Amino acid sequence: LVDFCEKRIIPLKAIPANTLSETVSDEVFGEWFHEGNRVKIVHETLNGKSVIMVGTIVDRLNKETFIIKRDIKGSGLYNGLNITKSPGDYALTLLKLWQPIITHLYYSRKGSLKGIYCNVNTPVIIYDANTFMYVDLEVDVVKQPGHTPFITDLEKLKKALEKGIITESLTNKAKKNAESIQEILKLHEVNSPEDLNNLLERYLLT
Repeated sequence: LVDFCEKRIIPLKAIPANTLSETVSDEVFGEWFHEGNRVKIVHETLNGKSVIMVGTIVDRLNKETFIIKRDIKGSGLYNGLNITKSPGDYALTLLKLWQPIITHLYYSRKGSLKGIYCNVNTPVIIYDANTFMYVDLEVDVVKQPGHTPFITDLEKLKKALEKGIITESLTNKAKKNAESIQEILKLHEVNSPEDLNNLLERYLLT
């Protein structure tokens, strides 16, 4: 981001301070995060490891909310869902900057929803050009069509607290957010990222 701003220091220097931040923000989103762009999502674990997901922005619901499509490769089962991966499957990821969750909706080749996986994390940030990042807080919420949503890995969250990796405050926020997502998925039918985004706007996630 610093490099991005330095390249524009001459055209930006005449802009009043109170509008500079908004101008830079518009430039960043316009250049890095528009429909059709390939982007990376860096999933950082509490033990310092990183998993990088790569996809394409297929829709931008507002300035800070994106739908990113990823083609699923490989075989096996979807993590947490215990549903088999099949050729042609794809994921639509709902990602909103500064929000403490990121949600993956998995579909078959024919567009049938196979499952929903909500990752509870630190607020999503811009990490680099065309790159988002967050830190995974272990706990997740999963739902298969026709089944009750449930929270996974609460024990891992508890162990992270006991080891002093995360604070009690952050632990409580993660549990609260997981419970909120579980309640949303229990009360409402969600078939698309747009459905979920509309519901999330009614709830205040911390």
